[in-house]
Amino acid sequence: MLLPVTSAARLAAQQGGSFPLTHFRLLRDRVIKVGSGVHGVWDTYSYTYPGGTTDTFDQVALINADKSQLYVLMVHCIATCYTQDRDQIDTIVSSFTVRSP
Repeated sequence: MLLPVTSAARLAAQQGGSFPLTHFRLLRDRVIKVGSGVHGVWDTYSYTYPGGTTDTFDQVALINADKSQLYVLMVHCIATCYTQDRDQIDTIVSSFTVRSP
């Protein structure tokens, strides 16, 4: 949603010439079906910034059954922080829910 994850989206970003992040690494790509037609993906990936800092992004993107609402949760930190606190981050991200209004 917020950063290119698929190979096609990464290629388009690179060809655009203004995307500075490199060394993409996919750590998790899971399809999620929550119920009541809500579904989406849970992706965890890393990118390296100019200057050499690598950051990890943990993102859940869900859409409702009629595709009228998008819900996104993203956690982001430097890769060493993510590795150190991965269990806690997984607990938080996996608890993301969507409820009816």
